Amino acid sequence: MSTKSLDQALEQLDKYSKAIQEGTNSGLIKATTQLRDDIIYNCGMVNSGNYTSEINSDYNLEENIGRVYTNSDVLVFNEIGTGVVGASNPHPDVNSVFKGWQYDHNNHGETGWRYPKKDGSWGRTSGIRSKHMFYDGLEKLKREYKDIVSTEINAKINSRG
Repeated sequence: MSTKSLDQALEQLDKYSKAIQEGTNSGLIKATTQLRDDIIYNCGMVNSGNYTSEINSDYNLEENIGRVYTNSDVLVFNEIGTGVVGASNPHPDVNSVFKGWQYDHNNHGETGWRYPKKDGSWGRTSGIRSKHMFYDGLEKLKREYKDIVSTEINAKINSRG
């Protein structure tokens, strides 16, 4: 094998290495954006769409981490559920960050509690079932992530000729 052919092989390896890194980064961005969009869609499907502006996402390409999150208590309560209704319809991932969640921690029972409504009146509730919008979005992404990243890597490799 000649020096020239070794140099060509190294050049090809460098191209593939860069294409794989660029494709991985692109896949991470696409997957994070897709997860956020799927969660927003899921919120609309379970009548929690008024709070979708409080769903955020970011990613760190150096650490290959994408995040979708919220600081909205309303979305957290909708995700996990509350009260005796939530206890009867709990979140599907019992080992999540919500492990140990107490659905009726004030022991309101079936009587429930009063809460202020937007129009100034008062409503009564016994809680809400878990709607798990984030969980469902993440489960979908788990099924699709490899294809997303693979497609992005192949596109970067093919664009380099």
